Amino acid sequence: MTRKRSLIYLAGPMSGCNRDQMRDWRARVVDRWSSQFDFINPVDDLDEEGDASPHGLVRKDEEAILRSDAMLANMWRESIGTAIGVAHAHYRGKPVVVVDPNRLNNRLLAYYAAAVVDTPHAGMKALRSMLRQQERIREVIKREGRREPFDRGKLTESIREACRAAGRNDILVPAEVLPIVLERLTDSARVIAGGVSAGVVRDAVWQVLADLEADPLRHRDYAGIREAWERHDRRRRSLTRPAALAEPAVRARSLRVRVFSAKSHATIWGKTVKTTGDIPQPARQAFREICRVEGIAEVRLTTMSQGPHVDGVRIQIHASRQLGIIEGKCHHQADKGDVQAFQIRVHDPEATEAVRRRLVSHLAEAGLARLPGGAA
Repeated sequence: MTRKRSLIYLAGPMSGCNRDQMRDWRARVVDRWSSQFDFINPVDDLDEEGDASPHGLVRKDEEAILRSDAMLANMWRESIGTAIGVAHAHYRGKPVVVVDPNRLNNRLLAYYAAAVVDTPHAGMKALRSMLRQQERIREVIKREGRREPFDRGKLTESIREACRAAGRNDILVPAEVLPIVLERLTDSARVIAGGVSAGVVRDAVWQVLADLEADPLRHRDYAGIREAWERHDRRRRSLTRPAALAEPAVRARSLRVRVFSAKSHATIWGKTVKTTGDIPQPARQAFREICRVEGIAEVRLTTMSQGPHVDGVRIQIHASRQLGIIEGKCHHQADKGDVQAFQIRVHDPEATEAVRRRLVSHLAEAGLARLPGGAA
């Protein structure tokens, strides 16, 4: 299937400019990038505008921005029309990259832009990266598997609120943090069918803020933002968390939970696991019992080792120091080892302990939680 080419709107000063000033930079962008993108070039319509009314011209520009997938705005000089176009594209959810070759350093443009760069070529490279990320992460998977469109603006605003609470720059910091977060998300094995869970997004933001705060060269700019963001996130989720997750239910059948081994990792069963069907019995049924508990996003098989002799299968569940994660071990005598470690990631990190307790009680009821010597 042929992939749809993204459509880029080329914004920039028009009023008071001669034809060369309007055409040349746009022509260079189109010539260099036309093999990858299609473009809306407002200069192409100049000769056809004729006696069109000012209102009609503005409406035409608005409609062109609405049709586009993203905007490259070359602000080589100040332009009221370009600034309005940037804001219009931003509020329509379009990624906007502003080119600022002459260091105008306009705060309004920096606020609405996803990135500010020095050259149109750098701007197109930034847009290419953003559009690829957008193509891969289309949805956020909410609690109980509900999906909603991924909104980079919503994520940016939550980071801005944390910056304001911490007394840090709420324009430059989000502009630096968001691309790193999105890069980590798109590189993650946790992107499932174009979606990523809300918990994974939160983990990525937390880790990026923690890494930047730990950097001696950036500590002053990032000190306190991570803690402020955690407070903001906990407060927001406390208002929306469904009561059902306080005591997760156990379903009659396994839920649609991804169970997999990392990359080509050989498990104790001597093969890669992509679904529970790849796990031999009776361990397969044990993992299906785990997947009956609500609130679980995925189960990731990690390391293998030797362990005590057990008859059949036994499962150990214990807490993790990482929020949103539950640690586990599957004891099963197999070809490559006796103990398969795994991590359970939950949809709502705040419900981690509730899910863990429910898992322990359910596995005990199913006769899967007792090891030799009586250890649970």
